[in-house]
Amino acid sequence: MYRLPRSLRFLLLTLIMVLTSCRPGPVVPTAAPTAELPAGDATGVLPPTNTPNALPPTQDLSTATAEATPTAVVPTRSATGTPTPVIGPIIDINQPEEGQRFTLGVPITVTGFAQVSPGMSIRVGLTSATGWSLSEAEAEIEGSAWQATLPAPEQVTGLAALHAVIVDAGGAEQSRSSVAVELAADRQHSSSYVTLFRPTANTVAVAGHNLFIDGQLWRAGGGMLQAAVFMDECQESVADVSFQLATSSTWQGFVVLPRDISGPACAVAWVGQPGEDEWRAAQAPITVLHQDDPAAHGLLIANPRDGRRVPAGESLLINGVAYNAPGRTVTLSVTLDNGQVVGEAEAQADYFGYWRAEVLIPPGLEAEAVVTAFLGDEAEPDEVAEVLFGIAPP
Repeated sequence: MYRLPRSLRFLLLTLIMVLTSCRPGPVVPTAAPTAELPAGDATGVLPPTNTPNALPPTQDLSTATAEATPTAVVPTRSATGTPTPVIGPIIDINQPEEGQRFTLGVPITVTGFAQVSPGMSIRVGLTSATGWSLSEAEAEIEGSAWQATLPAPEQVTGLAALHAVIVDAGGAEQSRSSVAVELAADRQHSSSYVTLFRPTANTVAVAGHNLFIDGQLWRAGGGMLQAAVFMDECQESVADVSFQLATSSTWQGFVVLPRDISGPACAVAWVGQPGEDEWRAAQAPITVLHQDDPAAHGLLIANPRDGRRVPAGESLLINGVAYNAPGRTVTLSVTLDNGQVVGEAEAQADYFGYWRAEVLIPPGLEAEAVVTAFLGDEAEPDEVAEVLFGIAPP
């Protein structure tokens, strides 16, 4: 028998061993449990299997009765009506603006906006600081806008107020708007009038002291001019002075205020009587301080008035009021616009604060000048007042 060479047999054996070691081991089958199949129906069709991916059986919609889906019941309640906002009567003045100036003898146009209910109207009026009714008219309303033209006021100069008032059918006031205005006068539009130079609106006066009042009367034949301070809503006179004027003229005077008063007041000057055709007046609201008030101090130069022209070579009367400075010295000087001092004097304030002095203006001068009055030390005075005036040849 032929035998393979030893080397070849060894190689063949090695190859068999390698192939044998790489082959998987014997697989023993595991017996699966026997499932009991469901019995088919008479037609032999099996029911569908209940596998996760199986579709549900087809339903015959022609014979199926749909089960009623329950309807959610929403509780109901009676509806609550939303209240309609009610805008009450409101009114606003658009023109004129606060502080606007008007001339006596010229009609005044007033405009604005309003929310007015049916049956209501708008009345417009002009009232003095003392409460005198000077002019009035009913407004024309168009939508939310309104307009009125007041007849020209004729009688009173000074601070006044325009009022626009909504009234109902019975005349009861429903809403109001007001603006402060100023009434002035000139010869072009008025044949007669009274004006106040001082005090001006909101001037501070001091109880127990003089209050200086000056102004102008323009009226043919002059007349008895009266000046007074009123309190209690400008209805009660607490101090007054009067003097006869023969013709149109500037005028000035002092009234001594009682010692026991304080609060809002009105300074008033007039000729004639309210209600008369020739009645003319001027008024300004002021404040009276009690003499113990820490703010009740001051210094006023009454004469000369700002802008006055005085003749050179004559004595110039300088007077005024020092508030809360009885017996104290008022020092005066007259200085030209180039700084040259041309006159000096001293005056003593009396119990009511009044003081006066005279200064000689040198002849041959023509210049602008200033009168200076001060209380206390000139370097650090307690109070100072100045007035500008002009010096002209006689």
